[in-house]
Amino acid sequence: MTTVEQLSRSPAAPGRLGGWISRNGPVLGVFAVVFALWEIAVRALGIPDYILPAPSVIIAKIVVSWQLLLSNAIVTLQEILLGFGLSVLVAIPLAVAVVSRLPWPSRKRPSMKAMLRPFFTTAPSPTMRPGLAGFRKCAFMSMVGTT
Repeated sequence: MTTVEQLSRSPAAPGRLGGWISRNGPVLGVFAVVFALWEIAVRALGIPDYILPAPSVIIAKIVVSWQLLLSNAIVTLQEILLGFGLSVLVAIPLAVAVVSRLPWPSRKRPSMKAMLRPFFTTAPSPTMRPGLAGFRKCAFMSMVGTT
């Protein structure tokens, strides 16, 4: 009589690696084909590296300058964590203030529609009016819309 343990150890049952390859093999195959076609196209068409570098050139540059990339990645990670932390420190008290009844009496509490109106009215504005940089324009329009 066979047990469950014997069935799980049988050669027909795929192991962890076999299961991972069967799940992710097609995706990895597509990536390999795309990178191979990219490499062949760059070499065959003679595209300069400053326009479109081949994947082999990119990998070689990563291997050569890994220390610089790592130091910049650490700085970027610190900025991301600091920005996320600041957003949480600002967003949680702000959310509590909006939801609680302490700051506004019930007759003066803004509706969700009134709170979202500046966002929906100013969101397309940066694409419609050229002149200012996108971020500064969005910030300015959201301040104008909320006052």
